[in-house]
Amino acid sequence: AEVDISWTVPFSAWLQGMDRAGAWLCQANLTGARLEGADLTKALLHGADLTEVRLDGANLTDAWLDGADLTDARMVRADLTEAWLCEANFTGARLEGADLTEALLCEANFTGARLEGADLTEASL
Repeated sequence: AEVDISWTVPFSAWLQGMDRAGAWLCQANLTGARLEGADLTKALLHGADLTEVRLDGANLTDAWLDGADLTDARMVRADLTEAWLCEANFTGARLEGADLTEALLCEANFTGARLEGADLTEASL
């Protein structure tokens, strides 16, 4: 069962290690949120504002982030396996060591993003 928690999180909210697997966060404003190690498996983040969010080591397996704004996000070693990332904005994002295996990245913007050591095996570009 999915839980609707599509509320706005205050700037720089500290949500480290939160478990929101399957959460509905569509159009949510999570600007500057601290979500290191969060479990966001199958979370729905369509069009969410994740500008400057910190998702280091977070689990976003099979999450839907299409149209999300991840400008200057930090996602070092995040697991984005099979994530839907179409039209997401990763401008200036840090994705070093991230797992993007089988991720759908159609029309995503990676201008200035850092992808050193990222795994793009079978990703759809």
